[in-house]
Amino acid sequence: MRKTFAALALIALLPVAAQDQKVLSPLPSRFRAAINGSEIVLTWEASVDPAGGWQLYRSAGAFSEASFARAQALQKVAPALRKLSYSPPDSTPWFYALLPLDASGKPTIAFMPGKTVTAVAISVSVAAASNPIIPPPSKGIHNFIVAVGKGSLTLGFSISPGTGNVLVYRSLSPFSEPASLLSANLIATIPETTLSFIDYPVPGLSYYYALVKESDLKDGSVNFGTGSDSASIGPVGIAASAESLPLPETSALSRSYPLPSWLFAKPGDPGLGVRSAAIAPQTEKAIAAILGPFPKKNPTIPAFTLLKEDRTQARGGEEYALSLILRGPLKVSDWKSAIDQLQRYLSLNRSPAVASRAHFYLGQAYAMTGRYRDSFFEFLLARDFHAAETRPWLLWLVAAERS
Repeated sequence: MRKTFAALALIALLPVAAQDQKVLSPLPSRFRAAINGSEIVLTWEASVDPAGGWQLYRSAGAFSEASFARAQALQKVAPALRKLSYSPPDSTPWFYALLPLDASGKPTIAFMPGKTVTAVAISVSVAAASNPIIPPPSKGIHNFIVAVGKGSLTLGFSISPGTGNVLVYRSLSPFSEPASLLSANLIATIPETTLSFIDYPVPGLSYYYALVKESDLKDGSVNFGTGSDSASIGPVGIAASAESLPLPETSALSRSYPLPSWLFAKPGDPGLGVRSAAIAPQTEKAIAAILGPFPKKNPTIPAFTLLKEDRTQARGGEEYALSLILRGPLKVSDWKSAIDQLQRYLSLNRSPAVASRAHFYLGQAYAMTGRYRDSFFEFLLARDFHAAETRPWLLWLVAAERS
């Protein structure tokens, strides 16, 4: 009796944290396999997400420590995933195992039927499949999913070894063709060893995400069709709450003195109540003196100019997106389409140097369609990086306005 009381007293003296501390197993549980046509659908549960993700293996015989050296590693899976579809290349029966990886990529070896390995060998009937089995590409992106969190979206995926860097795009429109990247925002460049990516978009909106191989972007072979290496998903989003609502827009009339009350969106915009007035003779003389050196008769529009930066292959990212416009509507002189695509391109944040090139091409497209005022301001925006190239266009615009 005294020994029992002493033992209880020692337990009572232990720190509360030590009594309540729970050790969570890194191993999966309820590892299940189901056949869906030519695919094996694997599902599992887990109490924690392993630091290095999950590794799927297969073996011709039952898994054991002795036979594990002969097992085949199939693919890595993102830590947050709990489901995976796998298409075997033939109808050979295999045992499957799912093991957690630590931060260094080392698996935790433990073979327990129903928890980490399948209890029996599993096979699919290739002949009974409605479609022929197409092995997954050796280099590409697979198992692209999105998990919605509190204020964030977690993208989960598997990237095959040898794929190289992958670009992550976000857009308000679906990704259906390479031109869809023009209105998308490049949010990250990730290495092929990455298993997940967390994004914090604006709540209350629906987004589409795309994963594109950087090598495909450089050589112009991006494709979102069946069998392509690129992957897209959506629409997904975060629900808006009282804490995440955007701030209301501030009226132009609310600006404090001495700022003017009018806020011009762009010089020359109609509907702002600006009235024309006659120019004083002294002002006309001053203008004539300034414009004296400029040509006055039969101005000839300059030929379309391609900047030297765009005469070589685009390196990727925002430069590749601009090259699509150059090789598309600008190449065939489809000025209306070029204006639309360049406006969409400049609606997103671009680096100053690349934005300057886009303004230069937009200025030329405006000039070709007779929108001289818009063209003039676009060339002014491009002048800091391309003074020599914009000068003949500015001189011609001034002369065209006078003629």
